[in-house]
Amino acid sequence: VTEPEQTEETVPEETEAAQSEEPAAVPEETPKLTLEAVKAQPGQTVTLTVTISGNPGITGMYFGFDYDKTLLTLEDYSCPSEDFAQGDWTVGIGQGEKALWLQPDETKAEGAVLALTFRVSQQAGLGEIPVTLTDVSAVDAQANEVEIACVPGGVTVSLGLVGDVNGDGEVTNADLI
Repeated sequence: VTEPEQTEETVPEETEAAQSEEPAAVPEETPKLTLEAVKAQPGQTVTLTVTISGNPGITGMYFGFDYDKTLLTLEDYSCPSEDFAQGDWTVGIGQGEKALWLQPDETKAEGAVLALTFRVSQQAGLGEIPVTLTDVSAVDAQANEVEIACVPGGVTVSLGLVGDVNGDGEVTNADLI
């Protein structure tokens, strides 16, 4: 006795369901760290701000930075938010750049977390220099890991506007002076 040949119509229901599943998207309620995207000219200093949204309550965060070190140099950092400034920030500048933030009390604050100051190389060509956060982890007050998604940013290198002498992205009387 020969078994009937299986066709698409006789594929078991489980297989059909598995084949039709789409990759899971990040739920909207998942906390996100977003790195700003800015424009700059070769040789300029720019600040990229890291922001958090959907914060469920954290007491600590850790992440690294990934970017082309021949085109950007991390020079400094600051914490623009009082909610995150009361904790203890440590940012490694140079080799192995990573950020660590800890505080004794949980915060559900959202917005600016950290401002990173980069210098764009004089040799940077026109185009985008992506900057991403890597190895992101966070913990809540009970030391449970909090999953955080990341949205990359970076620097778009351009020559700017003709007549924009001060590099602020506008041609105004300030450029004349």
